[in-house]
Amino acid sequence: LGELPELCVGLGPFELKPRTFLVAWSGVLALAYDGWPAEVEALKSRLAERLGVNPENPGSLWPKTSLAALHDGKKLSPEDVAALQEACKAATKKLKKATWAPVVPELHVTTFVCRSHERLLCSAVLPLIGQPSGPASKASRENVDKIIAECESDGYWLQAAREGSRASHYRDGVLGTSLVAFVHGEPPGLAELRQEVDKALPGYYAWFKPDSLHCTIRGIIS
Repeated sequence: LGELPELCVGLGPFELKPRTFLVAWSGVLALAYDGWPAEVEALKSRLAERLGVNPENPGSLWPKTSLAALHDGKKLSPEDVAALQEACKAATKKLKKATWAPVVPELHVTTFVCRSHERLLCSAVLPLIGQPSGPASKASRENVDKIIAECESDGYWLQAAREGSRASHYRDGVLGTSLVAFVHGEPPGLAELRQEVDKALPGYYAWFKPDSLHCTIRGIIS
């Protein structure tokens, strides 16, 4: 593990408070969380400074769990995107009624064989033994606010329908290393979301395996 355990010293367990299910760019279905705690943001800064890794991928600048991607060759119309957004709203109501908010007691350093983490070469555990972290920072919450506002804005269907990030992007063989928090237990509302999406757009989506669901803290090698 090299320097990673040292960089995580002082970081304690933190909560991933869910905010909403949403349709991200290229039609990817995701669960967005409230934001990164300041303690996690500090870890991300240490990783960048000490390891000299590449600039952070935009996908981990805000906390989320990718749930499903369009099958290759599938495209979304404005009506399709509207149907997906309605399904996300209904699933989010179910999610919030359950007051589900997983606590992350450990991180995993993964060497993945595909980006979805459905295939891993190996994974090492980093226990978080510091004092419990605080809530999402103001800056991170505001960033998530902006992303959600964009996803709900007029004309957003063009971003949701753009090419790229299809199932092959997540499932084709590629070797990389990330620091992630695995999400244990199915989020409330996900089963309903899956059912409604597959009913409205049968055969469109590849849903990632439950035990692969994760929230990426930071890509290390990609």
